[in-house]
Amino acid sequence: IIGGMILTLFSGRSSALSTNSGTKKIIRPRIPVLRYEDRYVIVNKPAGMTVHRSAETWSHQFVVSTLLKRQLKRKVYPVHRLDHRTSGALIFAFDSKICIHLQQLLNTGRKRYLCLVRGEWTRPESEILIDHPINMNGKRREAQTLFRVLSTQKQPRASLLIAEPKTGRNHQIRKHAYHIGHPIIGDTAHGDTTINRWWRENRNLDRLALHCFHLDFTQHSMEGDNLDIIAPLPEDLTAILKAESQLWQAALLLEPRLDIPPIDLRYKKQEEDEEAVVIDNIHIDGGVVSSNFKNF
Repeated sequence: IIGGMILTLFSGRSSALSTNSGTKKIIRPRIPVLRYEDRYVIVNKPAGMTVHRSAETWSHQFVVSTLLKRQLKRKVYPVHRLDHRTSGALIFAFDSKICIHLQQLLNTGRKRYLCLVRGEWTRPESEILIDHPINMNGKRREAQTLFRVLSTQKQPRASLLIAEPKTGRNHQIRKHAYHIGHPIIGDTAHGDTTINRWWRENRNLDRLALHCFHLDFTQHSMEGDNLDIIAPLPEDLTAILKAESQLWQAALLLEPRLDIPPIDLRYKKQEEDEEAVVIDNIHIDGGVVSSNFKNF
């Protein structure tokens, strides 16, 4: 909508745009901070946002690393990546040396993801290790993922799993979930189109149901740091899971930390107000909005 009315752009990926007497205002989304230290920061990445800018990123898309640099007023170095449509715990270092050190810790620590998958879990085991190679750049690379079931239900057929990747291949959890016949709901690349549509139309799930829930490096501390971080579930995913009452309540019995409320350790209302920037010369051409805010 244009002509003095509010525009919402890029869905959860980016910004709200409004007009006031012809003036355009863009509100940068804030990245929730889970832990802030002198050498690094751990944030709760929103779904639908890319970690760093690349050739595939639109100039007007918000990028986590750029937003965080502006938000903290410090240069940041991503220690690892999360897929564009995956939410959850993400580490940034404040210098290149710490980044390398944290990457080494990451290789020996544990990452756990919550995923909502298609189908009722009927296997006798509550925990399985998938050892199945993944194609990367034309080569077969070994890959292992540990899946643990938290809860399952018959209608609609779905299960909540904790996935713990033992290796770090591209889209590993998503590919292994598909391999065992339980694709992640909302996965357009490795999922079930019919099931995705049903959850979108009947449960308003319009995202990948995958969240990096837990980072644990307690056995590999960095100069005394205890890196044991829980990333609370985002509100959109929490609302959908709570609507599946049987599934949700059963999962909480095994993992009560799923119900931890949102955290943002450095949130200040005035900072949010300062993140509003005024721009002009916004053009709408064929439904695509472009402007001079390519560095956001």
